[in-house]
Formats: sequence, structure tokens, C-alpha cells
Amino acid sequence: MKTCIIPLFASLFLAGCAGGPSNFREIDLDHDGRASRGEFTDAVAQISFAAADRNGDGFIDLEEWHRTESTGSDGLFRARDLSRNGRISSQEARLAAEKNRSLAALFNAIDANRDGFLDRNEAHGYRAKLR
Repeated sequence: MKTCIIPLFASLFLAGCAGGPSNFREIDLDHDGRASRGEFTDAVAQISFAAADRNGDGFIDLEEWHRTESTGSDGLFRARDLSRNGRISSQEARLAAEKNRSLAALFNAIDANRDGFLDRNEAHGYRAKLR
């Protein structure tokens, strides 16, 4: 998704990390008590995709894109629509999240101990910085 909405979805991610154990388990897919860069990217991609797919059909069309993206450019939509079918699938959204440098930078900003994983303490620390 677009860079300007990444902080919103990161906040949702952090709310899950800093929330109860069940919230973190939803993000911590391998249940090792920490979230890898891939798990983080998957969580942000899933949250952002679900928010944009307003009609719940499993795709983001141009109309949904414009309603989600206040500055949603048609060119950016076309860049995300890798299959060129006029819709962005969850897989296309995941690939976009993976390539998003802002998302990688955000992960690095949260990963205070630079071990390549996020834990609840880092989520709490980053959330405190945002306040």
C-alpha cells in the first residue's frame, strides 16, 4: 500500500503486539514469542488489504483504492496491479508491502535491539515514542 498509510497500519500492528497474548499470537505466526520481518510485513499487508477491500470481495478495485488512499494515484494503483486486471489481489498487496522501503524502515525503527525480530517490549517502546 501507499507510504502515507503505513503509520496507520503500523499503529494497528503495534496495538496487536502490545495488547493481550491472543493479539500477539495472531501476528507471531510461528508462536516463538517474537515477530520476524516477514511476519510484520504479512500483518501490515493483511491489515491494510482488509481495510481497503471495503466490499469484501478479495480484491481492491480502483474505486476502493481512491476511497482508502486520500491521494491515491491511478499510476500507483496500476503499479500494484501486477496482473493488469483492474484489481489488486492480496498477493499483489503482499508483494507491494514487501518492496515498500518505508515499511522496512519502520520495522528497523521498532526493532530497538537490532536482532531482526520484534517483541512486545519493543512494540511498547515504539508506541511510547509515538505519543
